[in-house]
Amino acid sequence: DLSAYLAGLTPTDAVTFPKNNLMKFEPTSAGKVAVFNFANADVFKDAGQLQFLTGAAETIIVNVGGQSATLAKNFINSSADLGSKVIWNFYEAAYDPANPAVNLNFKTAFYGTVLAPYAYATNNNHIEGSAVF
Repeated sequence: DLSAYLAGLTPTDAVTFPKNNLMKFEPTSAGKVAVFNFANADVFKDAGQLQFLTGAAETIIVNVGGQSATLAKNFINSSADLGSKVIWNFYEAAYDPANPAVNLNFKTAFYGTVLAPYAYATNNNHIEGSAVF
């Protein structure tokens, strides 16, 4: 499946934290596809703002492991093209019938296509891109 395939890609880049609560995605690799990998969504707890500087990358894949995530982050700078350039792959997020709680919760406007084919998600705002739950 596409989610498993994307999760298996080798990371090409890493985020930086240039300011206290700013998480910066800035591809520096030479390829047209940039891949960022996170073992789980805990990395987002310290970031209040997300910034994407896409550079020469045509596609940015953000693989996020873990069964659940709550995302209430602000995207800064221009987010206009992120819906067509960024794929958020929540490859381990999965609905558990024994514990039927929401496991993906988008509390603010979210930018980029969201791929979470096994998740049960709620969205309190808009997603700028596609969403596959």
